[in-house]
Amino acid sequence: MDVNMGQTPNHGYNVPEEGAEDWHEPLNENFERHDTDIEIRGPEAALEDYEPKDGAKFLAIDTGRMYIGDGDLWEELTLDVDPEAVGPGRYIAANNQLDFVGPAEWENAGDTNTNTAIGTAATVTGGVGNTASGEHATVGGGRVNTASGEYATVGGGLSIDASGLRATVPGGWRNEASGSRSTVGGGDDNEASGAVATISGGLDNVASGSFATIGGGSSNEASGGQHATVGGGWNNVASGRATVGGGRNNEASGRYATVGGGEGNEASGERATIPGGRFNEATGDYAFAAGREAIATHDGSYVVGDSSLTEITSDAADTAYFQMAVHADDFVTSSSEVYKKDIRPADPASVLAGVVSLDISEWRFRNDDGRRHLGPTAEDFQTAFGLGDGETISSIDATGVTLAAIQGLIARLKKKDERSNELEDRLSALEASIEERDR
Repeated sequence: MDVNMGQTPNHGYNVPEEGAEDWHEPLNENFERHDTDIEIRGPEAALEDYEPKDGAKFLAIDTGRMYIGDGDLWEELTLDVDPEAVGPGRYIAANNQLDFVGPAEWENAGDTNTNTAIGTAATVTGGVGNTASGEHATVGGGRVNTASGEYATVGGGLSIDASGLRATVPGGWRNEASGSRSTVGGGDDNEASGAVATISGGLDNVASGSFATIGGGSSNEASGGQHATVGGGWNNVASGRATVGGGRNNEASGRYATVGGGEGNEASGERATIPGGRFNEATGDYAFAAGREAIATHDGSYVVGDSSLTEITSDAADTAYFQMAVHADDFVTSSSEVYKKDIRPADPASVLAGVVSLDISEWRFRNDDGRRHLGPTAEDFQTAFGLGDGETISSIDATGVTLAAIQGLIARLKKKDERSNELEDRLSALEASIEERDR
């Protein structure tokens, strides 16, 4: 079998590499191993429905008995079974309860003396291996939970630690609330270390900033400064009063910056905004970026990318950039005298001469494979009229040039009409003189 592959670090499952041939064969081996690695659970009456493969395990959820297969039969495990034979994290029957057997840290479920309430007015209501060491601390139940903070509370769960003042963890697994008045609602491996920080649930989230909040998701972080918020998603980071609503691999680090969702977006400018999309950046203050690979680097810039892989970047502050065609019933331009200064009359004849000098071409944008356009280059426009930056043509300037050129053309035609009328009058006079002479 020609298969390139590695193995998972914990269980040694096959991991075929990209481009490997016959990749299904090592995966089928994984599935075969799952039959013995993964514990079967169901009513004891359903035991005979399963094949007793060598090493397979079955937990009867109604009686608490556990069986292991030897290749031919299911054999019931007894209480004196070596935990290593079962493997860590397996359940067996003990005192009519289900006891967790495996690593040495786990105690027998029938031993009710493993809970400890050593803090002043501390309480442990039930469970196994729980400790309430903080003053007025409370552990409701569960296993191996600790409430060491003053007035800290752990409702239940497994391996919970509430060490902050008035910290609260209702449950879950390996959650930690170490910040003063911090809260972890549930989930696994979450940590609220900031003062008044909150994690509602999820997996492997960290709220380390003061008043930081994470709604859920996985591997998210709300840190730095105060009031950072991550709604959910995966691997998102919010710091310094910033907000990430969701998505994946997003970061909002600017003061009051916001990323709504999407993937790989970054809002680092103060009050910068990215509603979503992919790989957008808003690094300028009050900048806005949306779509795909839109980069708003200037303060107040507004950049919207299309679905292509071509990046669009702002060139100036307080300017809007669109990578796609913009459609609207009407575009309105401010042109009142109230908004204007340094008003000077134009010379229509000079403008008309400039229009005549322009090279009007048909062309396409380099990043657009479809639509063709007609018009001058910005360089020629600037040379002819002294307007623009040599890279862009303002619609206001284009309209003004058009109107002035029309006026210049009308003036030229008017002069021609006047000359034509003068010549017609002279011709009429000459014809009359000839007629008078011939009489």
